[in-house]
Amino acid sequence: MRVASDADVRKVVDHATLGRAPKFVLGGGSNIILTRDMPQTVLKVEVRGMRLLQERDDAWVVEAGAGENWHEFVAFTLAQGWPGLENLALIPGTVGATPVQNIGAYGIELEDRFESLDAVDLLTGRTVTLNAERCAFGYRDSVFKHALAGRTVITRVRFRLPRPWQPVVGYLDLERKMAETGIPAPSPQQVFDWVCTIRRAKLPDPKVIGNAGSFFKNPVVTPEQCRDIIGRDPEIVHYPMPDGSMKLAAGWMIDACGWKGKSVGQAGVYEKQALVLVNRGGAIGSEVMLLAGAIQESVYGRSASGSNPSRWWCEALKRPTGRAARTPAGWRRTPRPACRSTSRGSRPLHSARPPATVWASVPTRFSPRLSDAPFSACARACSSPRAPAASAPRNSPTARARASKKAPSRSAYLRADSD
Repeated sequence: MRVASDADVRKVVDHATLGRAPKFVLGGGSNIILTRDMPQTVLKVEVRGMRLLQERDDAWVVEAGAGENWHEFVAFTLAQGWPGLENLALIPGTVGATPVQNIGAYGIELEDRFESLDAVDLLTGRTVTLNAERCAFGYRDSVFKHALAGRTVITRVRFRLPRPWQPVVGYLDLERKMAETGIPAPSPQQVFDWVCTIRRAKLPDPKVIGNAGSFFKNPVVTPEQCRDIIGRDPEIVHYPMPDGSMKLAAGWMIDACGWKGKSVGQAGVYEKQALVLVNRGGAIGSEVMLLAGAIQESVYGRSASGSNPSRWWCEALKRPTGRAARTPAGWRRTPRPACRSTSRGSRPLHSARPPATVWASVPTRFSPRLSDAPFSACARACSSPRAPAASAPRNSPTARARASKKAPSRSAYLRADSD
């Protein structure tokens, strides 16, 4: 069902059959991985329109229909002289999906520019307006992934673009652009162009290489957890968040485990950015999910090499909940959880670093009855055939040397991870 207005949503709610049926809200589809046909009624959001609502002394308030292309909307605001969204350029998807994921890149989160939104309740058909507090924004998170998941259709979003405009150029990639160009105070259009250039160089063009985008979240942890991990991996890239927590570069962690450029079947890790999963030709959804699960286990295995393993790696690196991970008909659910809880506590299913030669033995397709056995075999294949070395004390020279030997260059990830 195509939804172009609030009235279209209410027609579905009031329909004798569709009103009671399960529903799935679809924007541009860029954040969705399908592993079977959708059993729900799909509501394709196509609400259009972009306009300036208010011009205040402290901000421009701009509204866009939920079906508008996000990047085109960012370009539109700049063309109209309403800057503030330029750091979020070239993020795929629609306007209506941005508050669901609370998108962010290069120092700006959507919540920093959010005013309010309109949504239609799929139970009552009523239109409601939610401000930032009611949206409960978090890191790549919102109420639409929890209490309101599957219960509302966002139709319009309003943004507050601050006046006077100030550039946000604290990320390493943007600082490099300023140094290269000799422009210490870039204009909004220059920041927009820099962000587009950086993203095109780092991320694959979906028109050329099918990909699932930045599939993993950057873990956000407490300072105590961060110190614990630094004790095991002194080179890990991390930086503070405004609320006092610490964000770790998931791309660095995946790269440190040796996954960049590796594949499971036809699903692989992009050679230029370890956060991105790509389709090397004919990949199926279960291969993507299998690869993601193996990466989670591998990262957890690396973190658990010390004397006091922590489960948070597995939890923090989980797939964003906005992605659909559904099992195809006739298949068993896969992959397993990234770590197994036992009476002795949580522990990794296998060791951390996958050897470069193992992938020739991984099948490109699995039987229609995909059970735990193929996944276990894959998990064992991902582990090194060598027996794990005895754990060294966390801050000993041996532990530091071991971590440094496996670690990728910090300069490639230092504040350069836009997700």
